[in-house]
Amino acid sequence: MRILKQISQQIKKNTPLVLGVWGVYFILFEIVIVSGNSFHIGPDKFTRDLNSVVHVPFYIGAISNFGIILWAASAVICFFTYAALKRYKPTSVFKPFMLHAGIITTILMFDDLYMLHEQVFPEYLNIPEHFVYLFYAAYLTFFLVRFKNILLRTEYVILMIAFLFLGISVLMDEAIDLNFLLRQGSFIYKHETLIEDFFKSFGILTWLIYFSRTSFSTVLPNMLGVTSGKHLIDIRDNLKTGLSSLKKKQVNISKYSKLKKP
Repeated sequence: MRILKQISQQIKKNTPLVLGVWGVYFILFEIVIVSGNSFHIGPDKFTRDLNSVVHVPFYIGAISNFGIILWAASAVICFFTYAALKRYKPTSVFKPFMLHAGIITTILMFDDLYMLHEQVFPEYLNIPEHFVYLFYAAYLTFFLVRFKNILLRTEYVILMIAFLFLGISVLMDEAIDLNFLLRQGSFIYKHETLIEDFFKSFGILTWLIYFSRTSFSTVLPNMLGVTSGKHLIDIRDNLKTGLSSLKKKQVNISKYSKLKKP
């Protein structure tokens, strides 16, 4: 009976939220299907896995797909941290920082997933690729300027490395498009795509490391009212020391009590 009561309470509590999320997803699902039908594209082209549609081995795009997972993980960390701060520390200066970080990460994730700047904008929306790059650069500049003081309170060197790797990847992409590479037959000429994807993958991974570290080492302690992640470790160690000392005192008291007995 207790379990049934809990099930009933959970259904009543979560039904509006679940139905709301389902409703939004269903609307998006229908928009995609209807849009596809208007261009004579079958629904299965949108719902099936890419490898099943084009009939290629499962490992095709493995590293690229893993990069999308890393983007998604970074975005989730940023948005979850923002939500936690909004609820438990609404006045924290890190709250808008994590929100914009989550938005930027999500934009980059969708760009990487659906090749927005390479295909969608220039080929389907007639927006030049360089305009898309300009928008990304403007937003990133706003982010860096707006939150420069907060960035300096974090382990920003990791973020700088991420920007460096991603920047090299973008420059390699542009060099390939403009044929601005070393002479034919050189190592870079032969492996330009591999080099570009190598730096992009490590850039995404480093991006995830930075925001994971920032969330744990700076934002989480800020939410708990301490100044850094090291303070959390110090608090933990002090608690362990205190508990150990308390146990020793209890043992000594117990021995003393036994000695006092006739």
